[in-house]
Amino acid sequence: MAYDNPDAFRGQTVLCVGGRASGSDIARELSGVCRHVFLSDSTAPDDAPITEFNVTWVPPTVRVREDGAVTFARTDFVAKKVD
Repeated sequence: MAYDNPDAFRGQTVLCVGGRASGSDIARELSGVCRHVFLSDSTAPDDAPITEFNVTWVPPTVRVREDGAVTFARTDFVAKKVD
């Protein structure tokens, strides 16, 4: 999916893949309008997930299931549903 404007994601729970400069910038912009943002990044620390406000930093994404749930590497944490 292309990203241009955070308003297109207003009120949603989203998964942003990649935490380098552009991914972090997008996650920051989205956090102002989204219900929740999961920022999936290979540099996430071993004790991830880490949540601040409505952004959760998680390890790399392993799978997005048909029901919208997301699983991540190196953790049993599952994001219940992303839009």
